[in-house]
Parts: sequence; C-alpha cells; structure tokens
Amino acid sequence: MDHQDLEQVLAEDCLNVHKEYIAFKVLIDWISHEMAHRCPLLKNMSSKIRLGLLSDEELNEAENMDLVKNDASAQKLIAETRATVSAVKRKYDYALQSTTVRARYPNEVLLITGGQNNYILDTFESYDTRTDQCRICHQHLLLRCYHGSCCLEGHVFLIGGENGSGKLSTGHQTLRLHP
Repeated sequence: MDHQDLEQVLAEDCLNVHKEYIAFKVLIDWISHEMAHRCPLLKNMSSKIRLGLLSDEELNEAENMDLVKNDASAQKLIAETRATVSAVKRKYDYALQSTTVRARYPNEVLLITGGQNNYILDTFESYDTRTDQCRICHQHLLLRCYHGSCCLEGHVFLIGGENGSGKLSTGHQTLRLHP
C-alpha cells in the first residue's frame, strides 16, 4: 500500500477500529517495514491518527517507541495531543474541532433522543457499541418524551410526543448522521 492510500484510510471518520491504538500500530508497522523511505512520512501521517482517543497508557507506550522517540515532530504531536486532551477535559466543545480527539463514526450505534428521568430530557446521545461509550451529540434540543423517531436518508426525525406542557403534533429533524 502506498503512503497516500494509507493516509486516506487513517484519515477516514468511518475507519472501523476497536481502539485507535490499532490504527497507530498499523502506521508504525507500515513505516518500520521500509524505515529508510518511510520515516520522513511519520509527521504527516501520524497527524491522521486520533491520538487523543488513546488511553494514557497507550499514549505513553506510543511516546516511548524508538521510531517516535527519534522524531521531534512526532514528539511535538504527542505533546500537542496531551495539551488538547487537557483542554477537552476543561471544555467539551473544543473536542469537536480537533481531529486528534474527535471520535470516529461507530460501526453500530444506539441513539437516545430525549426521554424522561424525573424531568424531560433535551439531549440527543449516542451509544457506541464498539467502544462501549455514550456521548452527547446535541444538547438543548426541544424537550421531548414519549415520541416516535425514524432515520431517513441519514437524518434522524423525532415525531410527536410530549414536552412537559402538553402533547406535540410536530416533527423535528435533529441532525444528519453522516456527512
């Protein structure tokens, strides 16, 4: 596989890997196969890996690999990733702008739209079966519970239900699932 093809695969939001560390290891193994020719590509290609999705242990392991230790740009990228992850912990919205921590599209997902838990919810959440994680996709949607929903051409629609002050007879398009 040439570097442009691998770079394109690694950059895909739809890349289906159980853990991002697998994508990182594929890159390192690919470079190690022909180090003399491929080492100069490490900086650009490693920027396609979502390093912010690596656990602290995996990030430490990556940082201690000889190939990464000997490349100043790779070390800088890991340092920037640590700073980004730290910023994300302080402010979630920043994460959506940075490819180092933006999640890839899941293979399977359960959508949670509104509902009621002592009060009516205004969130749209997704549960990723691959990573066993739940995340808020949108917040401050219309309050809605006891509603129907459907997916049509990549869009999620909420239909009817209640909003706390009465029954709703309207539909609401929430978001597009894939670009």
